[in-house]
Amino acid sequence: MKSGIIAVVGLILWTGCSAPHPETSAEKKDRAPVRVTIASAESGSRARSERLPGTVRAVKTAPLASKLTGTVLEVRVKPGDRVKSGQLLARIDSREAEAMLRKARAGKQEAEMAIEEIDRNIAAARSNLELSQATLKRYRKLQESKAVTPQEFEEVETRERAAAETVAALEARKQQIHAKVAQAQSDGSTAEALSSYAELRSPFDGVVTLKQMDVGSLAVPGMPLLTVEETSRYRLEVPIEESRLAATRVGQKVQVRVAAIKEEPMEGTIREIEAAADPASRTYLVKIDLPTKGLFRSGMYGEAWFPGETVEGIWIQNRGVVRRGQIDGAYVVEEGQVARLRLLKLGAATGSEVEVQAGLQGGERYVLAPSRELEDGSQVEVVP
Repeated sequence: MKSGIIAVVGLILWTGCSAPHPETSAEKKDRAPVRVTIASAESGSRARSERLPGTVRAVKTAPLASKLTGTVLEVRVKPGDRVKSGQLLARIDSREAEAMLRKARAGKQEAEMAIEEIDRNIAAARSNLELSQATLKRYRKLQESKAVTPQEFEEVETRERAAAETVAALEARKQQIHAKVAQAQSDGSTAEALSSYAELRSPFDGVVTLKQMDVGSLAVPGMPLLTVEETSRYRLEVPIEESRLAATRVGQKVQVRVAAIKEEPMEGTIREIEAAADPASRTYLVKIDLPTKGLFRSGMYGEAWFPGETVEGIWIQNRGVVRRGQIDGAYVVEEGQVARLRLLKLGAATGSEVEVQAGLQGGERYVLAPSRELEDGSQVEVVP
């Protein structure tokens, strides 16, 4: 009796909100019957599924943070803006990095000039070495014929060794300068990378969901400035109890519903089950891929049906359920071919069917996929 009173009150509120200009009984009688297809509520056992709440999340979300310290000079987007991959979103003051880049380039230029000078010195030293080697060769022949004194021969030999050491020293100096060039190039690459960090660009096509800083704010490494999410793929994240974990597996198909997008259930695929439980709720997060077509947004409320035990009950098809926000109902065909809007209390779902816990008896006829023309009290014509 109590559930019947609640149903009547809910129905009055429902029809009162949805029919701002009610027709009289005479006007309804004069209207042509609405053509409908009907089915009967079935009593029996079904493999019961339990409906669990979840939250829609984007598969790819990127918090964009600065990699250098500086003042935010420009922010070109705001939350809700759609962006393309590589698009410039914000700029940060990079004068320090630019100064490092100029210093590195100047150091490289100086080292390259030093290489040119050392090459000239090496060429002169090698010429001197060749002359010293030729002179030493002549003096060896003169020494064999006793035409030079030992002192003269030693002086020539010493000059040849000194020329060879000079060439070796200049070659070593050249290697040091080459190392400085390489270091300057590395410093330049580092400075260029730091300069590039001053520009925040979108990593993929998507939409800006958060803006954490404004122009004039101080950006520091690791602190997000913007958050971008990919809009092509979304999933429903549902926490489940550990008792259901054994019956849940990756690749399993489940029925999901996101009321803000579509009233009817959709088919989703379990893509991931987190290995660790949430220590506070002792639940495991199940991530279900949603259909690619749909105007999903992160944070939307959704539901998923997970398989459970077999139960006895009254069952109707999902196509016969009329939803208005959080209220569920169905058009029941009564005597005289009159459709009456009946408030229902629904339970578990089993794919294309849903359990009726209150509001409908087994064998009662209800309208499948009711049209917008159908109202409470409408005359109907039943068609196959």
